Amino acid sequence: MSEQIKKALHWSAFFIACLILLPFALHAESDSKNCPDLPVYRQGQIKQVYDGDTVELSDGTKVRLLGINTPEMNYRRGHPEPLAKAARRRLKELAPPGTTVSLQIDRQQHDRYGRLLAHLQLANGTNPALTLLEEGLATILIIPPNAAAAVCFTAAERQARISSTGIWGHPRYQPKTAASLTGTNRTGYHIVRGKVTRVTSSKRFYYLELNNHLTARISKRDWGEYFVDPFSPHWPGATQPQQLLNQQVLLRGWLQPHRQDSSKPLQVRLYHPAGLEWQP
Repeated sequence: MSEQIKKALHWSAFFIACLILLPFALHAESDSKNCPDLPVYRQGQIKQVYDGDTVELSDGTKVRLLGINTPEMNYRRGHPEPLAKAARRRLKELAPPGTTVSLQIDRQQHDRYGRLLAHLQLANGTNPALTLLEEGLATILIIPPNAAAAVCFTAAERQARISSTGIWGHPRYQPKTAASLTGTNRTGYHIVRGKVTRVTSSKRFYYLELNNHLTARISKRDWGEYFVDPFSPHWPGATQPQQLLNQQVLLRGWLQPHRQDSSKPLQVRLYHPAGLEWQP
């Protein structure tokens, strides 16, 4: 075969590969610019950035970014959590004071503190919350009914976790076993690994008990709306909580003592399968 034919075949293969991969690249870019795909509620101008997930607009509106949680600055309660300053600094770089942003809202507009719950969309169409997830400066926080970003945010966070980027390389964010939750490690935000050893229910809730040390509480309404259907490769869907009995799971959330009896297992409220991974 002549050298010219070899070169021609080489470049033909290159261009064919480009044509095949181009739609996927465009799709990925489109996803990153439409995550989530929600209509614009209104626009506003950034006045200040409080922390990695809260900003104030020039008209005084306080906005809590939907779908993520960043390490706390703890302005009133001591030292910032690991990488809290980095998360705030990065959001300030992405949306500095004076930046005009589009606000996208999901199904619930305000939280119990009166803050507007919204996604920010920059002029280039990107969502700064997604960037924080990709760079390991935030964790996903999906609280129904605001779940439009659950799929794309979960995928972004997973890549950061796999590569131990940002907070995922810090000891605080490594999964703990349920049995290790003792002393000062008992409360606060944790990622916990354990075996579901008991499943019970009440009129409004299902309860998953992990190794007799932690009880996860899920409302029956949330279960029926979000947990039944497949959500990701790590949540194939479960019609009944009993399917999790004797299964290994990984969950995340804010751990609290039992309200009536501190000697009972810790409790955590789960709202969405983004906070519960099934590891069969």
